[in-house]
Amino acid sequence: MSRRQVGFFSRILLQKRCACSTYSSACSAVLLDERVNDPIPETKSTCEIYHEDITSWVSREPSLFPLVVRVLKSVDWEAVRKINFSEAVQRYGLSHSLEAFSVIIDILSFAGRPGKVHFLVRQIVSFCWSNNYDTFALFAVLVSAKGSVSTSEALFQAFIKSSLLINALDVFLKAKELDQRLSISSCNSLLKLLAEKNEKDLINSFFTEMDNSGPSPNVYTFTILLEFYCEVDMVLASKFLKAMDVRGLKPTVVTYSTFLHGLCRAGHTDSALAFLQELRMKNISLNHYCYNAIIHGFCREGKLDDAKFVLVKMKEYGLLPDVHTYIISRLCRERKSELAQAVFNLMEERRCHPDVVVYSTLIGGFAKETRLVQANKLYLQMLKYKIKPNAVTYTNLITAFINDHQILNAESIFDQMILKGIEPDVISYTAIISGFCKAWNLKKAREFFQKMEKSGLVPDVVAYTCLINGYCKSQQMANAIALLHGMKTRNVSPNVVTYIALISGLLKDNNLCGAERYCQEMLDEGVLQDPLACLLLDKMLEEALGSEDDDL
Repeated sequence: MSRRQVGFFSRILLQKRCACSTYSSACSAVLLDERVNDPIPETKSTCEIYHEDITSWVSREPSLFPLVVRVLKSVDWEAVRKINFSEAVQRYGLSHSLEAFSVIIDILSFAGRPGKVHFLVRQIVSFCWSNNYDTFALFAVLVSAKGSVSTSEALFQAFIKSSLLINALDVFLKAKELDQRLSISSCNSLLKLLAEKNEKDLINSFFTEMDNSGPSPNVYTFTILLEFYCEVDMVLASKFLKAMDVRGLKPTVVTYSTFLHGLCRAGHTDSALAFLQELRMKNISLNHYCYNAIIHGFCREGKLDDAKFVLVKMKEYGLLPDVHTYIISRLCRERKSELAQAVFNLMEERRCHPDVVVYSTLIGGFAKETRLVQANKLYLQMLKYKIKPNAVTYTNLITAFINDHQILNAESIFDQMILKGIEPDVISYTAIISGFCKAWNLKKAREFFQKMEKSGLVPDVVAYTCLINGYCKSQQMANAIALLHGMKTRNVSPNVVTYIALISGLLKDNNLCGAERYCQEMLDEGVLQDPLACLLLDKMLEEALGSEDDDL
């Protein structure tokens, strides 16, 4: 954000304050003229009032004010809806467009049209943010001292939707100074976003501010806090649950489910079961998710008898969900395929016949742990029971063979898939491409990449990254760079893994200039945000520079 742009917004604020008087004569004239046909009449004469760097943004020509008058007279939304703020700025300048739009927003706000206000404010926020203007100044520009709370609310929500956390908090505090109270639903949205961004200090400060000056926290507020603290501090999560009871707030089934999941994740599954039984004694209604959390907790701890006990209780209470698929999936993600197999066996004992989804999931779990024998056994069992494998089944089986360094058998499974009339998807192709790259057969990997394109599928960032990484490890840097340019041409954005693979290859090729170039490109594109990736990149560059010094 340049100093010139900050000053520019200050001038906009001053202009807004005197906008009505500046153009009063023009507005009066138009009030008498009913022949306003074009909501944004073209003008060729402009008066450039600031530095030449921003002349394209600035105009004194009051060409949008006929529209302002129309809105003032009849709240004509159709005329306003045809205007895009970005286009208005291109034609009439930022200064005049902000003046006109802020007046229209005021009119719509006082006319009780909050949806329309939100629509216009989102356009303004999006434009200013993408063009690097001072978004903090927008409150002063759009919300006057007598402004409606709906304008503040719209700006608050626009910042939240754009993930501009500090801007949103700034609006909250400034609205409070004007004695405006923003809605609890919007405040909860910000609290949830803060939780998603793991902003612990800001969560505490914002909740305290809400608690002290409003809006008063509700059940959903506490549920958000519970969900966050169940991940980081179960003691504090328990305190928030008790605080709800003290305040007379009745937790929902989602609140209880969140807390039970937290207890189980923290290894307190027995406590979770005791708490669930306490809730049942109070006749509090619970859903499948509450029980699923405990069943999964016991399965993860290897307490299958306890898991069976909870399943029996579910039946007693009339809950008959198919929780097996959920539990097997969770255990496979946690690389606990033996426990997942035990749950699978339990399904068969209880005559709950596994379907293609369950088989595919468990095959995938064994594939991740390089347990080819078990994965292949399940596949053969599927065929025996006439359960038709799908694309996911074959892809997981291909992965199992690849992880066991059997690339030719993996290719054979891929061919079987096609013979069975099942079209491979991008994930299937990516798996086989990755396998050939690991086997140092870049020619075959490239062939499958081209087959994928010819079949009408568009390779995603993972597919491109697999092949780029293969080229880099084989020191075929020209091919890797060409593929990077190709993916950009097809509007597939490289991610941090793509860049690190390329940079690593360039460093191994002693091409420090090339590595620095793509480091800079990664920073410019805003790709490098993962702290671990930053550390890895720093280490790579440090080692490269160190070896260069040794050579000298």
